[in-house]
Amino acid sequence: RKDFDFVSNTYSTARGDLSINGETCHGAGEEHSTFWQKALTDPALSEQGEKSLVRATSLSPAKQVEICAQCHATKTTLRSGYKPGDDFLDYYEINLIDDAESFWPDGLVKKLAYPHLQFAGSQCFQKADLTCTGCHANHGSDLPVELIAEPAGGALCARCHPTVMADISAHTFHKPVGKGSDCKACHMPEMFLNYLTVTDHRLTVPVPAATGRLGTPNACNTAGCHSDQSSEWASEKATAWWGDYQTDRVARTQAIAWGREGDARGLPELIKIVDDGSEDPLLRGGAVTLIGRIGEASALPTLMRALEDTNQVVRSRASVAVGAIGHPMAIPVLKKLVRDPVYGVRIRAAFSLAQLEYVPPTQADRDALEKALTEHEASSFGILADSPNTHTTLGQAHEALGQFDAAEMSYRRALRVNPGHRSALERMELMDLAKTKYERLQTMVEPHLDKDIRLKVALGIAKIHRGMIREGVGMLTEVKQADIDSELLETGLGDGYRRAGDLDTAEQHYSRAIEVFAKHANAHRGLALVAFSRGDGETGMRHWQQF
Repeated sequence: RKDFDFVSNTYSTARGDLSINGETCHGAGEEHSTFWQKALTDPALSEQGEKSLVRATSLSPAKQVEICAQCHATKTTLRSGYKPGDDFLDYYEINLIDDAESFWPDGLVKKLAYPHLQFAGSQCFQKADLTCTGCHANHGSDLPVELIAEPAGGALCARCHPTVMADISAHTFHKPVGKGSDCKACHMPEMFLNYLTVTDHRLTVPVPAATGRLGTPNACNTAGCHSDQSSEWASEKATAWWGDYQTDRVARTQAIAWGREGDARGLPELIKIVDDGSEDPLLRGGAVTLIGRIGEASALPTLMRALEDTNQVVRSRASVAVGAIGHPMAIPVLKKLVRDPVYGVRIRAAFSLAQLEYVPPTQADRDALEKALTEHEASSFGILADSPNTHTTLGQAHEALGQFDAAEMSYRRALRVNPGHRSALERMELMDLAKTKYERLQTMVEPHLDKDIRLKVALGIAKIHRGMIREGVGMLTEVKQADIDSELLETGLGDGYRRAGDLDTAEQHYSRAIEVFAKHANAHRGLALVAFSRGDGETGMRHWQQF
């Protein structure tokens, strides 16, 4: 328990447990322990039994695997208190395929002892419900890495694949004895990471064609096999034996590599992954993130469907992606997601709503958004207090809401934790630039406001965009009372009232701006934001297209 204190900028780290214990996998044990202490002297109680502990076998395969993911996934801990069977994303943010530091673009792990993402995407888990305890003894064994059978010779795999093992040479095209016919050598090749040997838990097939194109490691050319041959040689052999199984896999790996670079060439394949509901949900969640990174509005229909996906990881990542693309058509669905039962979904939906300039139309909507944002902010003073990314993200939310002092405080917190944090430095610089521009405008125009009423409009609009809404609206109202008819004036007032939460008055001013000049783009933008905030997608889309 790291116990970082933000005020003193110090840690008071304490050990919780030395290792895995019963409560890690079965939940709180006090009630169980107390019951059986009493049952020792009460035969009737002993016969009755009790069921306070979570039995892993009573959970779905996915929930069983998540118990192990507490330790064996690359992730960020969002909150403490996870119990077996809980919604994993309520407590952890899992690193997905968009994370180039942790994974090769084909999903092979780069870091030690974190096989969760790989195994969760395997066909053995996806199609056959194999769990970690299908191979590893959860209460220990005398075999390496707590296996339930000898790792060599295919004994583990034969339980599920007896027909393959009946004639192993027909499957492997290698001699029946030796590494070439060892299931693990081809489907779980070994890697040497941090002075330890680890195995690939994707349980997949070798794809040497991807090695030649993208440099990803493959089983055929590893040490102890055909390291003296090229990946092209291995690819030719694989194609001759098993046909053209590599093309689709290479295309997927390439799309992920392109997506990491924000390259739109990866978009069709990434969309295909997300739209396939039978795919690994963690892969789909990573693909959603990459689509958001590419930022093409053409992918919005896919992201909109992803927002309502049954999987919490997909919903969470889609919430961020639509905010990154910046189209307000996502607002009506994001409004629902700030009430999502899963913490990780709620806080990301709230962040994107702030980025999309959503204004809650009812008190219930305001309360829901405020609650989600407050939950997010609480984490920055709790378990994530030493995360500069958390403080920077909150700063961006405050900026989007026009809360510039709060935004600056968040960025300064990020820089206190990490003085060189690039994103926080960039946001501070941009905020300083915007503030300087406003102050320069104010200095230039204030002495001349009585001489040119247009300067009052300019300064009033600038004040609204600097978060000084009451001052800005007051200044623009003075101009309007002078019988000035201007689309800029009306749109400025619309922006002011919308940001203040008065959607009805904002709509009136935007509509008047369009009466003055039918093609005033920002008035259509304002009407689109009002409509989307109310949940009226049809009207919102009509005005957004006009904008």
